[in-house]
Amino acid sequence: MKRIHLLLLFLLPCVFLSCSIKLFLDGDEEISYPLEEVQIRLLYLENDKRKEGLKTDFAPEPFFSAGSSAGAVFETGDDLYIMFFGSDKVIDFYFNIVIDLVSTDFLPGDIKVHAGFLHNYEGVRDRVMEGLDSYLAGGASGTIYIVGHSAGGAAAIYCAADLITNRGIDDRLYIVAGGTPRPGNHSLKALIENSNARCHRIVNGSDMIPTVPPESMGYTHTGIFHRIGPKPNPLISGTMLWIPQHLLDGYCDTLDKGLYQVLN
Repeated sequence: MKRIHLLLLFLLPCVFLSCSIKLFLDGDEEISYPLEEVQIRLLYLENDKRKEGLKTDFAPEPFFSAGSSAGAVFETGDDLYIMFFGSDKVIDFYFNIVIDLVSTDFLPGDIKVHAGFLHNYEGVRDRVMEGLDSYLAGGASGTIYIVGHSAGGAAAIYCAADLITNRGIDDRLYIVAGGTPRPGNHSLKALIENSNARCHRIVNGSDMIPTVPPESMGYTHTGIFHRIGPKPNPLISGTMLWIPQHLLDGYCDTLDKGLYQVLN
């Protein structure tokens, strides 16, 4: 097992470099549309600020954590925020990307997702639903924001799919996922994009986490794509220098400095 891990550490930078060169030469494979800069910045800065409250596995309300999963559910006025925080330990992610797509107990059978990210979401799903039920019981009719970063972005996508499938909620959903790896198959993508939910994903500079797991394994992204910060640079993404651009602090720094740009 140790040899496999070492091999992954050696091969993945090569994969990232190859992906980065393709992005640099060919451009992004998806169409980019403008998105309100202030809206994204506020969501991410709020995410970052609330993350500071997560000090232990016994996080106080509205924070929750279970294993490697953590987040928050809270109401602001007539709106509800559901947030999922990704791990800053990027190296741990290396050992969790080469996993087959699996079915879930709460989504249609044709939908397949990443086993590791699914485990993270299932660990906090009950807590999320408790917060949602409390919000709905109060008669609120505002927007339900679902925000996630890194592996937390995958959890945000699963949560949105969960609410669309099992709660019949879609037109009130506003999803923002940043630095997110590909979360599942084309059926997951279709469920989100054929609904009335507004789903956006953002990538900061040369962040390479969104290039994995590979499409050749059946994975794909969902949501309208937006790039912030500089254009991908093979000299950065071909080494470990892209990691600071992947971390939540890197996203918040880019947004806070106003370095927002959409590459057409």
